[in-house]
Amino acid sequence: MTQQVRTHGATSSVSKYATVRDGGEIGYRLLAGTGTARFALIHSLAVDRHLWEWTAEQLLAAGDVLLFDCRGHGASSGINPPFTAEQFAGDLAGAIR
Repeated sequence: MTQQVRTHGATSSVSKYATVRDGGEIGYRLLAGTGTARFALIHSLAVDRHLWEWTAEQLLAAGDVLLFDCRGHGASSGINPPFTAEQFAGDLAGAIR
């Protein structure tokens, strides 16, 4: 994943996009919490990061929360299906670097 990031939206709900090495874009949202912990909330198939919004709000007192759209879901592009667990893991690893 490259460090290229584009954004749209406003205030704390800004969605960001990271470009992965195969050219796809991964959508994510990083919420700044007040604690020192860091969380990455990953959805299951057939949903997107919005599944975790309530949970993310509850975790903000403990720390930052990353809401991540897996490739082919939500705001992420669907480049190079079929998707594998290894691709999803690589996308997440790149987003948190």
